[in-house]
Amino acid sequence: MALPVVLLACSPPNHARTARQRTAAVREAKHGARTACARMPSWIRASVWTWPTIRTARTSDTKFVMMWSSLPSRASLIPATHTTTLYSEARHMWCGHGVQGPCTASQVSWRRGITLAWCEWSCSSLHCPQLPRGMTPKYWRSLPQVRSQKVRVPAEETTYWCTVERLPDSFSEKQHVLQFGPVIEAGNEDLVHHMELFHCEYPPEVTVPKYQGPCAAPDRAPEIDACKRVLAAWAMGASPFVYPLEAGLPIGGPDFNPYVMLEVHYNNPRILAGRVDSSGLALHYTRRLRAHDAAIMELGLEYTAKMAIPPHLLSFTLSGYCVPECTALGLPAEGIHVFGSQLHTHLTGVRAWTKHLRDGTELEDLNRDDHYSTHFQEIRRLPHPVHVLPGDTLIMSCEFSTMDRDNITVGGFAISDEMCVNYIHYYPRTDLEVCKSSIDSSTLINYFSFMKRWELQSTSREVNWRQNYQAIRWTPLRSGMLADLYLNSPLSMQCNKSSGVRFPGYWENIPIPHILHPLEPPPSPCSPAKEVEENDSPLMN
Repeated sequence: MALPVVLLACSPPNHARTARQRTAAVREAKHGARTACARMPSWIRASVWTWPTIRTARTSDTKFVMMWSSLPSRASLIPATHTTTLYSEARHMWCGHGVQGPCTASQVSWRRGITLAWCEWSCSSLHCPQLPRGMTPKYWRSLPQVRSQKVRVPAEETTYWCTVERLPDSFSEKQHVLQFGPVIEAGNEDLVHHMELFHCEYPPEVTVPKYQGPCAAPDRAPEIDACKRVLAAWAMGASPFVYPLEAGLPIGGPDFNPYVMLEVHYNNPRILAGRVDSSGLALHYTRRLRAHDAAIMELGLEYTAKMAIPPHLLSFTLSGYCVPECTALGLPAEGIHVFGSQLHTHLTGVRAWTKHLRDGTELEDLNRDDHYSTHFQEIRRLPHPVHVLPGDTLIMSCEFSTMDRDNITVGGFAISDEMCVNYIHYYPRTDLEVCKSSIDSSTLINYFSFMKRWELQSTSREVNWRQNYQAIRWTPLRSGMLADLYLNSPLSMQCNKSSGVRFPGYWENIPIPHILHPLEPPPSPCSPAKEVEENDSPLMN
């Protein structure tokens, strides 16, 4: 359980030994705090100076003066861009919990020897200590962490482990999740690749059997197949995700089935045995509902071996499409507002970006990372919400490098396979959960037949996609042919609801949307200066 508490702290200078000197130091602290908060939104500054209580606490030889109170509802979670972490010489602090925890330097303001900072602190243990009376922000609640339970991770490279749990009875009333984040068991940071929390999309009276085991186990209860709507998604390197003040993730209520499923991807490349893990996700929520219900949508490529990357290539790009036919059906007339994005590939991904098109005109990128690392898959809060309308196109592209691979890399769930996905966070919530594509199946069958007849490769209609790709002897020419095939072939679409059911329509042989009017590149700071007009030339009289 975690309970963030936002504090304003100051440290009197060493020479403040008498009561008068300490009073002067606190006065200086207040003045310095006003200076430090000058760039904060006005409502945050107002909240600071309406806090009535001042107390002191001692850690090592450093004294801090702290102010606290219940914040107003609109300040229930200050955006990460407005919070910093307190740093002291002792590198420990007292955050109102009566518990010491390490602090790191972030954004510290100095004024005449007085340290000033905003601090957001959270307890990460399962049983947090009680706050002193009067200190608990009444609008904050913490959901017991949804975690795997002492999983003996198999000695295999890739394991997907699922845990089905029932939410507490308190969720009979609708709540809004304000933040979610990882709870990784110490020592297993290298093992947990990513985690997702799914809701079981049933009427509230339906019971889903509790389960813990491999996600694809044949004896898994069929009722679990409906646990498909993504509530939260985290990947290696990401920090906790904070929702904007205008939206929260809806959870609970009279029409909400109380069962959820945690899926954990364990990456065990050294095939080690004996690893035990109890990692999971922690959610923080409030009964004070915000203006909009938020949700998550998946863009990009289907998780299928129909898409592949040839070996020994410095650069190869794949794209997944959310076509206008799908957004026209799945989005409300007023559209949606995308405020967060998490780009995701596996080991060979080096760049990732999502383009936004409207009527063939390219708009600003929804998100882009030209220095992508699979070990740092941050969940980004976008600088400003992106408005996506029905009929818009979203193109998720990933650049891969396979210089150190001797055979082709196909799409799939294993860490040695590849993905190209963008999990977008948006409001208001819609029924559209998955908008992804792959190459049209009949086109791919014809391609393998061509490779057998004209290139004399050992492809066959009797084997699967992966085996056909692996049967080809890849050369630069054949790699170029495959890239051209992907760029010009029709699509097979996943235009799916959270239940996994596709929206009505025929979703095979869909044409690829093309950019008719590219976005003009931003002016380069190194571009040559405009030529001076003749009449302005100092050489002309």
